[in-house]
Amino acid sequence: MELLTEANLPDCEIVNVGKVQIHVRSKIKNDKKKKERTAIFTDNISAGDERLGFGIKNKGKILLWLTIFFKTMFSHIVENDIVSIDQEYAMASAGINKVRRRFRNRVLLIEEVIQIPVECIARGYLVGSFYKAYLKAKLFVLGYILPEGMKEYDQLEKSLFTPSIKNKEGHDENVSYEELVVFLRKWLSQEENKHLKIDAQTLAQLLRSTTLAIFNEAKRFFLERDLILVDWKCEFGLCVDKNGEIILVWSDEGITPDTSRVWLKESYGEGKIPIGLDKDAVRKWVESHNGDKNVPMEIREKTAEAYMLFAEKILPEEYLKKITEEPLY
Repeated sequence: MELLTEANLPDCEIVNVGKVQIHVRSKIKNDKKKKERTAIFTDNISAGDERLGFGIKNKGKILLWLTIFFKTMFSHIVENDIVSIDQEYAMASAGINKVRRRFRNRVLLIEEVIQIPVECIARGYLVGSFYKAYLKAKLFVLGYILPEGMKEYDQLEKSLFTPSIKNKEGHDENVSYEELVVFLRKWLSQEENKHLKIDAQTLAQLLRSTTLAIFNEAKRFFLERDLILVDWKCEFGLCVDKNGEIILVWSDEGITPDTSRVWLKESYGEGKIPIGLDKDAVRKWVESHNGDKNVPMEIREKTAEAYMLFAEKILPEEYLKKITEEPLY
């Protein structure tokens, strides 16, 4: 099976190239389509803020259908950027007229939004960078006072919101809620954002409450499937309706192995190292080898299996078929 890591599309305008997604639109000028773009979900995998230069089997398809599934599921909490999940329409809209077989079940037509340069993170357990911050700061971590003597993998007393601000260069910066408000105030004061009728405090509260509402409801959903949703990061954008009112929109990915840590429930317990259905094995290997991107094939294959098991435990059969089927044309 061919992995998709690049999108050579001379008939399309490349709008944005991310670590996993590539956003394109048609080169034919159309006022309506200026507000839409087609997101292509590649098989690329990243660690930190860098692509690693290889793909994971079926990864793009898995991320696409999980994104569709969860954004639809939580549409009662927040609007999302999905315009159409129809694969033929999404490709045609962007001017993808050739080699459609490569992109089928990898594309999503989305609405363009004013992207908020913040990564919203919800945490339920002491793990990853949050655990490292706890060891360094002892009790006061990113604005939260945590109990003394906590161990890695311990469950937090309640879900916490720990945002990071997106820097144009270097790694994202973890900040406290108060620092987030200061950052948003500066962002909203920029000339291109002055038309947004919302203040920094209100926007920060909205980001926090929406992130935690989705996370807490998703945790229960995962537990019903014998999974633990450990943490999750997401991004939001803003739209302005015809009355000038601000609408928060869930943009970028849904709840996926790329945006979350997920453990098998049966593997979690005192003295155990939980089994994850995410990219943690890749991340840890790169970190422990001083940023070396030559991740062994064994870890790549196990990661592909973990992603597929994640999908199998979450998605309905109709979506799973779209991941595993090979398009004929």
